[in-house]
Amino acid sequence: ITGSHGKTTTTSLLSHIMYSNNLDPTYLIGGKLKTDDPHVNLGKSHYLVTETDESDPSFSSLQPHLVVLTNLDKEHLENYNNNYTNLERSILKHINSIPFYGKVFMNGDDKNSNKLIKNINREIFSYGFNKNNILRAQSIVYSNKYMMFDVHYNNRVYHVNTNLFGKHNIYNILAAVSVAIHLGIHIRRALKSLKTFYGASRRFDVYDNLNIKNSKPIIIDDYGHHPTEIQSTIKTI
Repeated sequence: ITGSHGKTTTTSLLSHIMYSNNLDPTYLIGGKLKTDDPHVNLGKSHYLVTETDESDPSFSSLQPHLVVLTNLDKEHLENYNNNYTNLERSILKHINSIPFYGKVFMNGDDKNSNKLIKNINREIFSYGFNKNNILRAQSIVYSNKYMMFDVHYNNRVYHVNTNLFGKHNIYNILAAVSVAIHLGIHIRRALKSLKTFYGASRRFDVYDNLNIKNSKPIIIDDYGHHPTEIQSTIKTI
């Protein structure tokens, strides 16, 4: 799982879905979870789910069977001679190293990712909000404690409840569910697993039980440090 934003949440989501459906993967997540679950786990299956950070160009030397590209943005360019094209080349090298029977899962709404499609020679599974995506979300509804939305797949509609907030997290959920479907997990079971997923630490952590000088502020702690990530957090608030 690679890309500029959402890697940690997507990796932990997919690992949680697989584990909840008895696939027992080995996984490596680049952050701590809000539950007591470990962020690194040695499973008993032949599955390995890992977050690969594009900030280090050597990530393109990995040769996975499946790749998720969450999105692509101008970040860590200091490691690419301040040239965005070099970052694109590394992403393409990584994706095109997939075996012929592998697949790439892409955010079909992300303009920068879509620019790479003409140079990708592997099968693509797209997800997003736009109607041309294979797995599609719509109708977001917020409550105080959770978020709801609909997922369209194979001419059927599925209702989703999640403890995560924000449109950016719906993209992360769609990415994880896309891979789960490919691995043979029924979409209903994959979506049901979301009810017991609470996210990674410092990703929209809400503290609403504080009392400071007779006031009760709501504090939201979020790790997002890139302009795009900060904008997503503010939009969610």
